Amino acid sequence: MKKFKSNNNVVYSCKYHVVWTPKYRRPVLEDGVDVRLKELLAQIAKETQVDIIEVEVMPDHVHLLIKARGLRPMITVKMLTVDCKFITFK
Repeated sequence: MKKFKSNNNVVYSCKYHVVWTPKYRRPVLEDGVDVRLKELLAQIAKETQVDIIEVEVMPDHVHLLIKARGLRPMITVKMLTVDCKFITFK
């Protein structure tokens, strides 16, 4: 994996630390739920052109360190965050 990305006139490396919690910060991300969550996040990342550098699932919150692969990294991160929350909410 390259350290920097580039366009016609820009060189960049965008990494984002995204954290979210279940409602009321209840400890529900355990007993197999964490494994399924990691599978879903990997699938969503593949579809939205994002590299997951690291993922940590705690019982009451999730940490993601991600790197955008697309030409418009901010839109990609927004889409990933919305998709992750929506799909994993079910």
